[in-house]
Amino acid sequence: MYLFAKIYPPRLIVLALFPQLVAILINSSVYDFREIAILFAWIPLLTIPSAFLRTNIAGYFPFVIVFADGLITIVHYLFTKGPLTAASMFVFTNTNTIEATEFIQTKFGNTALLLIPYFGIFIWSLRDKKTISDYGLNKWVLMCSITFSVVFISENYFSERLVRKGIPQNIEAFISFNEELAAFNKLKTRKIRNTDAESIGIGNRKQVTLLVIGESASKKHMSLYGYKRSTNPLLSKNQEIYVFNSVVSGYTITIPSVLSILTESNLENKLKFDKSTSLFDNFSSAGFETFWISNQSPIGVWDNAIYNLAQTANNIRYVNTFSNSSLETTLSSSFDENTLPQIVEALQDTNYRNKFIGVHLMGSHMAYDKRYPDEFQRFKNGKSKKDKTIDHYDNSIIYNDFIIDKIIALAKKQCAQDPDLMISLMYVSDHGEDVYDTGDHVGHDWAGSIPNCIVEVPLIVWLSQSYKKNFPEKTNILSERLNHAFTNTNVFHAIMDLSHIRGGGFDSTLSLFNKHFIEKKIMLENGQVYKSSNPN
Repeated sequence: MYLFAKIYPPRLIVLALFPQLVAILINSSVYDFREIAILFAWIPLLTIPSAFLRTNIAGYFPFVIVFADGLITIVHYLFTKGPLTAASMFVFTNTNTIEATEFIQTKFGNTALLLIPYFGIFIWSLRDKKTISDYGLNKWVLMCSITFSVVFISENYFSERLVRKGIPQNIEAFISFNEELAAFNKLKTRKIRNTDAESIGIGNRKQVTLLVIGESASKKHMSLYGYKRSTNPLLSKNQEIYVFNSVVSGYTITIPSVLSILTESNLENKLKFDKSTSLFDNFSSAGFETFWISNQSPIGVWDNAIYNLAQTANNIRYVNTFSNSSLETTLSSSFDENTLPQIVEALQDTNYRNKFIGVHLMGSHMAYDKRYPDEFQRFKNGKSKKDKTIDHYDNSIIYNDFIIDKIIALAKKQCAQDPDLMISLMYVSDHGEDVYDTGDHVGHDWAGSIPNCIVEVPLIVWLSQSYKKNFPEKTNILSERLNHAFTNTNVFHAIMDLSHIRGGGFDSTLSLFNKHFIEKKIMLENGQVYKSSNPN
């Protein structure tokens, strides 16, 4: 024990193991016990140099580093019931003060009291008069410790899994986060690109493509997909829409999900977003005028990734710009109906024969009670915090039902004025949401296995009469594919297919609406293979 304490001081080990114990107690099902081995492999790299320096500052350094790492672990497990990941960092950096406060209030519980003994252990460890630098180093202990660390780290390095399996979880998350950050920053210089995309087989017909991207809409809370509450009173009556039942989001957060919808990047080809061809590139190259209409704020760290790509559209309209900061924008609720006048303007623009109109809704983004006007507060009898949250979310789905139905109505009205106009409209959500569907959990953060409610999303298509008249074979394919497994990361190919665009990276085997489509297993962002919860 004495020799062991020279490299692994007892108080440092207690400080290091306490966060791991907390993690196991909170959610042992997602805890990776390999973390303990990783700790013992890396601690000597902190303690041995400090022992050679033999100063108090150097002696305390390992304690401070271990404490900081452990604090991140505990706090993250307290609020998300899982380890820190690049995905959760994206969520946090895309969250303003109000959203963060609401999130903490939703997640806060008595388990937060575990922080008190942890701070106590840290203070206790620093008061140890015999710091690491006071321990002598036996050469055999030194050799064994270094050998263990070197072998462990080297084995993971040469097996090309050092970042995934050979370093502490929090460091892995920061590294992955920074890699993605670098890719997103490159989008700042993104310009429209000419591609070989071209419109095939539509002749002189006028064509409009509407892609409506929703936010945090879960199939499990939509009566259109069998939910017990009537949350789709309008769309459920619409006999002209195609409702696809087995669509999955590869990502669980907005930024990569929307970027994968708008570009050829997906979880199979793993193309960087800044290197990928976009829908704006292809529609522009094929002779379409492009529009981007968004109710998501253009202000904020991560909104800039989508904002920068959207800047390559010919016409950009942000309707959620009532302030100078993300905080003020959230305080001033901006309802999705604010996008409707801009959609009408784009539809009625007679300067262009063919148009691609992208719409980004606020949808059911947390906090749910701020996503709909008072007249859509249909569910309001919840007594507990849980019931009230479900009510708020379901109300936001009802309002979303109104918005999608209204956009379809606007498209139909435009067709009434111009019967020969072909319009194809697709609505798809970026990801789903867990609203007490898997227990005591709210949001789209996850730990371990990703629950289906976070990735199962709605996909709805509406086609004008002129479109169906000119392309009956396409409508037949749509009718046959309602239950085929599909991922929204391949919407890029599906929306081009609906618009009869070829080239520009289009792959018919990845389009749900193509006769050459190949149905296959769907991979999620964590490498997990999606397993359907659809009884069909």
